[in-house]
Amino acid sequence: MKKPAGERLRHQLMSALSTEVLSFGMAFLFSVATTRALMPEGKGIYSSVVALVGITTSIASFGVAKATIQVTNRKGTNPADVYAAVWWMTIPMCISASLVVLLLLPAGMDPVAITTAVGMSCAFIIAGNLEGMLRSKQRTLAINASALTQSALPLGAVGLHVWRHGGSMSATEVLGLSLLGWTARVMVLAFAYARLDAWPSRTRLRSLPWKDLVAFGAGYQVYAITWSLHMRQDISMAPYLCSATEVGLYATAAGLAQMLWRVPTAVGSVVLPRLAEAQGDKRSATMTAIATRWSFTAVVIPAIGLGVVAPWLLGLLYGPDFVASAGPMRVLLPGVVTGAVYLVAASNLVARGQLRPLILIGVACTASNALLNLILQPLYGGMGAAMASCITYTASALGVIWVVMRDSGLPLSAFLLVQSDDLRRLLKRAG
Repeated sequence: MKKPAGERLRHQLMSALSTEVLSFGMAFLFSVATTRALMPEGKGIYSSVVALVGITTSIASFGVAKATIQVTNRKGTNPADVYAAVWWMTIPMCISASLVVLLLLPAGMDPVAITTAVGMSCAFIIAGNLEGMLRSKQRTLAINASALTQSALPLGAVGLHVWRHGGSMSATEVLGLSLLGWTARVMVLAFAYARLDAWPSRTRLRSLPWKDLVAFGAGYQVYAITWSLHMRQDISMAPYLCSATEVGLYATAAGLAQMLWRVPTAVGSVVLPRLAEAQGDKRSATMTAIATRWSFTAVVIPAIGLGVVAPWLLGLLYGPDFVASAGPMRVLLPGVVTGAVYLVAASNLVARGQLRPLILIGVACTASNALLNLILQPLYGGMGAAMASCITYTASALGVIWVVMRDSGLPLSAFLLVQSDDLRRLLKRAG
């Protein structure tokens, strides 16, 4: 018997959040182990490469993963045709990402590290497209399994390396472990996709929904690029504006603080297909408000605790060399909290195809972030990068939530404060 829609949504949310908790724990342990092994300078090199790969793949992905969800849920669309178009588009996406990574990596870098970075960019794109296709069919369990696999394998490999060779590792070795995780994720997603039985036969290329994917993907891509730059350009710019040690200290602070975004990211990914199905429906605004306020609550409480214990925690986890990361982390945390609101509320606009406000807000805040980094990083190092990101993350959240409030007619409290009805429903289910 098919479960009611509300019960299915709750089940998917709990599954996604449980996965994020486990994945967060493993990613956290991986971050601790590799950061201690790399030290600040090695951490700076590793973080710069990962940031470059992230920005490059965000550009090359062309918004296809999110476009897949949106287009597949339109009436009269054949999902198999959408998926066929996605596969054809994946090939040039991987080639272009690889070429850009090769061009932008610093001269003189270890050839093995370069090859690994190229492999990571391809795996990132393939995994993203596979996840988009599975997400359009609400195959949440398969996606969750791939995320757990991606986190578990590198962590196990780090443990084995420490046991056999001691605690020291190079940036190239850590990049290799990241590639191992992404490759495993692709394999799990590909296996789940094969079970969809969505491999089209004798499909003419002209009949594929290229225009729909490109039309939505192009708009979404601009938004995705601006958000990716906004989130990563502080670390990408840092090697040119301050020392590698400063980069490592700030990257450690930002990486630990931004792990709190796993909750709103998981919530947004689960509700996006539901919002796409309910376009123009009042349920869309209500669902967004509930998801946003619970995500905000789930982030603000640990953020306060993290800010209080930051020096002690950083010293315990990463060693005394990283205690200095506490200052940038405390400055960045308010922006991480407001960023959680942005991540969930933006899903409402993406699902409704309202990309223009996201693009305008994204371009303005990304440009402001770059300007602030150019001014503040040479003066204050990692603290300056944290100031710049905190200011522009908050501005992004305010802009997006204002648009959603205007369209829905709901007050700000509906998106930030847990309501009495929420608590009654929670207590009723607990009882």
